[in-house]
Amino acid sequence: MFAARTPDDSIDPKTSIALQPYDLIELSLSNMTLAEAVRFSDNTGVLYLNDDPSDVTGYYGLEVEHGSPVSYGIPWLLSDGRVFKEFPKAATTAALQWVHMCLERVHLLTNVVHQDHKVAIRWLQALGFSIDLDNPILINGEPVCVFWQYSTYIAPTGGFANV
Repeated sequence: MFAARTPDDSIDPKTSIALQPYDLIELSLSNMTLAEAVRFSDNTGVLYLNDDPSDVTGYYGLEVEHGSPVSYGIPWLLSDGRVFKEFPKAATTAALQWVHMCLERVHLLTNVVHQDHKVAIRWLQALGFSIDLDNPILINGEPVCVFWQYSTYIAPTGGFANV
């Protein structure tokens, strides 16, 4: 169901999928197209159903920012929602593994989710993210809530891995 991208693979975000309404809003807040989000992110991948790469249901990625004193990642997922309706347990298990892998690379994962995107909020909470539901912020007039998760992974040298 989840296909991770390797450096030699190419992801063609031109595949037509009908993004969920809140995903369309969240993408517009980034001031990027889907193709740009894929191009500028690390660890991008494609969601598809029934091991059929022609049946694309979404894209995901991690934009890594190396700042001082911490590095952080901006995880994102844009989909038509089918994979979460048809395979909720498998999608959550795969996403938990991906989040764990991302947290081995950065100190913090953070992004925003639309305040009214209740399914995404519940799913992010199931993945271990904290979400500030009490203090939504407005971005281009849309109420969004910040979500985050800190890394607890410490490399054997005593520092964070891959920083």
